Amino acid sequence: MRNVLMLILISIPAMLVAQDFNSVRDSLWRMDTTIMNRKGMIVANQSLNKYMGAKVAYYLASSGDLSLYKMYAIFTPSDNSAYAAYNIPCMGEDNRVRSLTTVGANLNYANAMATIFSQKKFQGNLSLSAKWTHFFRGGVYFDTNKQVQSRISDFIIAASQKEYMHRQRVIERAILEGQMAKDSTEIIRQVKLIRHIDSSFSRNALHEIRAAGFKNLSSAYLDQFTSNEASLLDSTGNQSHNGMHASWVTFSFLVPAVTNSYSVADSNSLVFNDKSNFPFDLTVLYSNLIENRKRGVWFFTFEPHLFYNNSIMSGQLTKSTLDQYKNYGGTDTLNYLNIASNDAYIGAYSNFWTFALKGKAVYFFPWLNNSIGLSLSAEQNFGTYRPLNLVAGMPLKLSGQSASNPVNLEIQLSFKDINNTVFPGQKTWDKASVGISVGLPFDSIIYK
Repeated sequence: MRNVLMLILISIPAMLVAQDFNSVRDSLWRMDTTIMNRKGMIVANQSLNKYMGAKVAYYLASSGDLSLYKMYAIFTPSDNSAYAAYNIPCMGEDNRVRSLTTVGANLNYANAMATIFSQKKFQGNLSLSAKWTHFFRGGVYFDTNKQVQSRISDFIIAASQKEYMHRQRVIERAILEGQMAKDSTEIIRQVKLIRHIDSSFSRNALHEIRAAGFKNLSSAYLDQFTSNEASLLDSTGNQSHNGMHASWVTFSFLVPAVTNSYSVADSNSLVFNDKSNFPFDLTVLYSNLIENRKRGVWFFTFEPHLFYNNSIMSGQLTKSTLDQYKNYGGTDTLNYLNIASNDAYIGAYSNFWTFALKGKAVYFFPWLNNSIGLSLSAEQNFGTYRPLNLVAGMPLKLSGQSASNPVNLEIQLSFKDINNTVFPGQKTWDKASVGISVGLPFDSIIYK
């Protein structure tokens, strides 16, 4: 009888462990069963979210591009500008990111520093932005209709991509079983140690400590499982799937924190007057991402754009220094010296609305591990200001602080006004410039 009692007492911790981790085991079993029974599934929904999140981070070169990291920043040294943003996700019941709200700020740091040191009036160096992104249902392509799915008893060879991922999940579940056994032993050991150090702990208190430990571990196990499944989907090439597709639409608006003001004289013989502009900006951006495991990654965007423009922002008036103003016969030198803003311009000033259409195509080479590519964008403006601008670039995806935080860098060659509507007297190469943009993701992906 005594031996039976001892056996029961020894078995109690093991039974508690099994009971505490049954929810994890059940979740993993239901997850795998659901995937295998549904023809249109190859991984868990949360795994697909993580996989998609890594994919949409392929390209981050401007404030309009999408990132699924909680925080990110884009630096464009050629324009002396920096953009920082914070993402707020809206998750669905299936753990899919349905929409995303992004708040950010754009700073022209060169102009801001010049204003501070010159002690003159601040311009619109700081702009505030808000974006709302809706995600359409994307997906991965696997096992085309010409392929026949069948279960094979051999553990190494899979008859289909779906079966291959199933076997990878079995391996992951076996690994997690081993981790659960080790971690549960450690939790029970710590609870016993607490009771040994301080015997005043009640049974209820010890039970709560143990339950909290198992609860935290359970969440960690499920997160680890879906992260590993997403990594497997991405790293196993054609064994797991043939390609993927994702698309989304973004509505954004930008307003300056400070109104732009300029001192303008219609001609050298007239006095300077203050002019102001509030450059409101509204954009709708549709993006499409297509990956073929053999042929590489394509990224397409289409962007209607409406903004409040003026003759200075459009380049129709140029800044005039005091010496230039005097040399051209300027008469209002007293007011020039007392100009409150940083800028003085000569010519007819006007505010006007500009509508623009912009398209972009980006391609990443599969033989370079989809880390190096080419990009081409064209922007046609309409109305009073109607130049055609082109930008050719070479995007590079570099390793960041970790593999999950890649740095996006793009070298850009820009051609402004190639249709010669703003600067008809200049040659195309005279209006060209070389620049660079750097996209930096911070923190973690939003659904982790």
